[in-house]
Amino acid sequence: MAEVTIINTGSSTINGWTVNYNLPSGQNVTNAWSVTVTQIESGITSNNVSYNGTLSPGTSANFGH
Repeated sequence: MAEVTIINTGSSTINGWTVNYNLPSGQNVTNAWSVTVTQIESGITSNNVSYNGTLSPGTSANFGH
């Protein structure tokens, strides 16, 4: 399991975010919270959900797998 924190360090509001990363060959995401996940082979795309996509400057959102 991993937990990721997205922090808006900028000066304007973010309306929607995406995190892309790769897993080692043969590993899969089987469970996730506070994010929608798309996996194609080892490539993972995690997108915000409706309640955590807007981040004002200095705020954060967490998600996990």
